[in-house]
Amino acid sequence: MGRPPCCDKIGVKKGPWTPEEDIILASYIQEYGPGNWRAVPTNTGLLRCSKSCRLRWTNYLRPGIRRGVTYNDLLFISLYFFMVLSKWMEVTLTPLLYHTIIVGGCVSEPAINMLRGVDKLADYTTKDDV
Repeated sequence: MGRPPCCDKIGVKKGPWTPEEDIILASYIQEYGPGNWRAVPTNTGLLRCSKSCRLRWTNYLRPGIRRGVTYNDLLFISLYFFMVLSKWMEVTLTPLLYHTIIVGGCVSEPAINMLRGVDKLADYTTKDDV
């Protein structure tokens, strides 16, 4: 009715893989290529389930698997973190800055313009400066 079992559960080795088993599996895959995983345990003599062989190859032995964190990963994470942190600081600290400038109900116009991002340097020049 369904798919037949991948292997007989009797006599199948469980637990961690040994380095010898890794070498056998890697050399078989390099010679014949990945595929037909049901034939791998019988052709190699490994006492492992075909699914176990496939997962071992896919997750640990396959060339090109990255292990650990590289310099580029750290650079990307730090840049993304500081980008998000700067936005968070902008959102949270602007009201604090606004409330610190407003002291006792008196608000200075340059402080309000600074918070709004308005540059009114021309308003503060006198006629003698021109």
